[in-house]
Amino acid sequence: MRRILLITAITAVATTALAWSEAGHKLVGSIAFRQLTPDQQAKIVAILKNHPRWQEDFQSKMPAELTTDEERNEWIFQQAAIWPDIARGFQGEAREKYTRGPWHYIDLPTFLTPEDEKAIKGTLTENISLTPPAEEQEKMNVVQTIRMARRLLVDKSTPDDKKAVMLCWLMHDVGDIHQPLHSTALYSRNLFPTGDRGGNSIKTDQRQNLHAVWDQFLGVRSSFRTTHNRAIKEMNDPDQSTAGTDAATKLDEKTWLDESHALAVSTAYDSEVTGYLRGYVDEKEAPPIHLTERYLKEGGRVAELRVVEAGYRLGAVLKQIAGETE
Repeated sequence: MRRILLITAITAVATTALAWSEAGHKLVGSIAFRQLTPDQQAKIVAILKNHPRWQEDFQSKMPAELTTDEERNEWIFQQAAIWPDIARGFQGEAREKYTRGPWHYIDLPTFLTPEDEKAIKGTLTENISLTPPAEEQEKMNVVQTIRMARRLLVDKSTPDDKKAVMLCWLMHDVGDIHQPLHSTALYSRNLFPTGDRGGNSIKTDQRQNLHAVWDQFLGVRSSFRTTHNRAIKEMNDPDQSTAGTDAATKLDEKTWLDESHALAVSTAYDSEVTGYLRGYVDEKEAPPIHLTERYLKEGGRVAELRVVEAGYRLGAVLKQIAGETE
């Protein structure tokens, strides 16, 4: 299975970078689903059914072969976890209302060379605040969005439709913040003076950019049944379940961000990538890098672990929200 996923990751043609691709976000949703009791699952689904686009984006898309409430509810969790990416495809008024690009990431800086850090660090203006504003803003980052969603979802004065939309963002962004390249941007005076957008500006020989390679480590598309079975497999793996259970005891978003940033620096932007880019430090652009099998295997291992940790943590947060609805 891991070999198949690795081949998928390095051969698929890249589209717009999304975070984890559909397969990864659905897996986060299914792992979270399985952390909850049936009563808690039903309470989360009840919130989602107030979504203003429930009919278009949920009810009408549900596969007919799902015959039990448990299956339908798990599918709803999966769909909610990918809904903010579905919204990227909206047009017109719906796109303006629901698409929020900055809500998917935060660009903590790292620098290609010490000289780059010295020249650039004091000039950065990116939003890296972890404190959400009093009211929703289009330029919130992923941590601010998660924290605002958690606040609104336990506030009895929040309108039901607003809760449903923010619950989708919570279920999606807990996955996003565990993707190392959604936490960090690489800066270089010539190559990336305004940042590499979490690896989107680093071209690779795998017909993709670095960000897309990481997005696709878990696969690209995934059916309900495939995701369901994989969630069970991951949770039955002693190492993965132990890591997930431990992760679920750490529910502060800054911890999640710090973990992802450390992994971005050590693994996503490892010496293979930064060493290559330093060869072009005086250029405006570097040719595509060929990522080695060693890099891809290590990236795949980290990605799998991060999705499991995200699923367990999302489950723990959803338990809190379900408790507030009693």
